[in-house]
Amino acid sequence: MPSTGPADCFGAAIDSIARMSHGGFSDPVQKLPARSLTSEVISDASSAFPLTETSFANYNWSLPHEALRHECMRLEHAADSMSGSATSFARFREYFETYVQTLMERHHAVEESVLAHYLVAQKVAVPSELADDHAALKAACHAIKMACQSNDLPLLKVAVSCFVGFLCQHMAEEEDDLLPRISAAFQVPWINDLVTSGSLQSGFARSPQSWCNTNTLKEGTTTATSISMAYEASKKWGGAPTYLSQLPTTVQAALAGPMHPQFVRRKESLLVAACTA
Repeated sequence: MPSTGPADCFGAAIDSIARMSHGGFSDPVQKLPARSLTSEVISDASSAFPLTETSFANYNWSLPHEALRHECMRLEHAADSMSGSATSFARFREYFETYVQTLMERHHAVEESVLAHYLVAQKVAVPSELADDHAALKAACHAIKMACQSNDLPLLKVAVSCFVGFLCQHMAEEEDDLLPRISAAFQVPWINDLVTSGSLQSGFARSPQSWCNTNTLKEGTTTATSISMAYEASKKWGGAPTYLSQLPTTVQAALAGPMHPQFVRRKESLLVAACTA
């Protein structure tokens, strides 16, 4: 089924999203049950790990997809709880650009410059509409930022609703259509080649699940943000030990040190500010 783009939902949504009462921010992700995957397609965490030939694709996509779905939950909750002040819009936009858009675009870059290259080489057909969705999702990000810039709360709620719906549909279509193709084409030599080689464009190296070509986490970089968010999300669905074990030991140490809790607190503080400022 073709994806419904963000523009398609604005007309229907603009009249149906009303202002909600302001009660501050309470993270909805914390209310998810333990070992919980939010995917509509990969419904059982046992389908994603331990790593086997059949779970390889599910695991590697669950790392960024679960983190992004968690962020979708947070965005919708925060938009419904915002105070509506100029400061609240500034903090919401800062959160969105720093964390959500960064994670999404990093994941898409990995897909486009690493995974898609190897998939095509292995004759795994990548539906063209999935790449088209990436460009459309960038436009949906722009709509959220413009709503923040205009301090328009009803418009922001519509933009968030459209972004979340489109992104979640896009990820579900990848999980339903693309991942089974990868599993069916699984061969140890080319999988080993994929996880040990870099891309043609961006210098990514090591395994795609680590999303990094570094032995350190430099605070504030795209790599550090993406790894930290994937790690935090993996705790919820039970993949954290596997994820950690595949990272360089220095990165494991960084995640176990004070930097990661500080990252989590700083990240959450922006949404709290968006809802209370």
